[in-house]
Amino acid sequence: MKIALAGEGGQGVQLVGEVLALAGFLSGLHALYIPNFGVEQRGGVSLAYVQLGRNPIGSPKFRHADVLVALSDRSIERTRSLVGPGTLLVYDSSSVRPPVIDDDAIGIHAWDTVAPEAFASMTGTAAAEPARDNGGRGAGGRREWTGAAPFVVGLPAADIARREFIPRAFNVIVMGAVVEVIGMLGMDKVKEALDLKLGHKFKDDPRLRDINHKALQRGAAIIREERSRGAAAPKARPRDVPEAGSRRLETGDW
Repeated sequence: MKIALAGEGGQGVQLVGEVLALAGFLSGLHALYIPNFGVEQRGGVSLAYVQLGRNPIGSPKFRHADVLVALSDRSIERTRSLVGPGTLLVYDSSSVRPPVIDDDAIGIHAWDTVAPEAFASMTGTAAAEPARDNGGRGAGGRREWTGAAPFVVGLPAADIARREFIPRAFNVIVMGAVVEVIGMLGMDKVKEALDLKLGHKFKDDPRLRDINHKALQRGAAIIREERSRGAAAPKARPRDVPEAGSRRLETGDW
């Protein structure tokens, strides 16, 4: 399973990547976590690459992500090349406009419409109905990915964090959604990994542990709710049952 996460510095992208990899290791999987930061001294896009699987991981790099998580408009542009025909995009619908992806990057799929208002907001032009003889594309042969597309999930994580928890729990809600989407990790192992990573903070403020665990469950519940309605959320992949003693955890940077 190849997972790419991208967002602005300070959004907690690296924490999500580290915890997912650690949870994979605790589950007996091979796990690889690679952080990557923008060239800017500050304010750059932060990326985390995670791979999980039963078999040894041959390369730290991958061409296309199975799951791509984008938490800001800039991160969508930065990770466009990682999108392939089977990629599932999870984005924070609280703060990210519906992303636009080049047809060349995703191959041929069946989207029926383009939302002209959202496309106009991206391009700075007046909204207009798309030409039907252009296959529902916008200008430049680009299609818009919205929450109704089969490989996209819009997740209002920031809004939910502010309304139900604390703003800082935003990335943990995203983490819970990713766990439910990939279907490879037990929630108990993810909570264990989260406790190992943030144990010092939980010790200083015990209520944070409960908040983060509930936020994790809330993110997973959103995906389950979408599935129960027959909405765009994908079905979880079959769970990997690893052989005992086969695990390996690797971290590094590019």
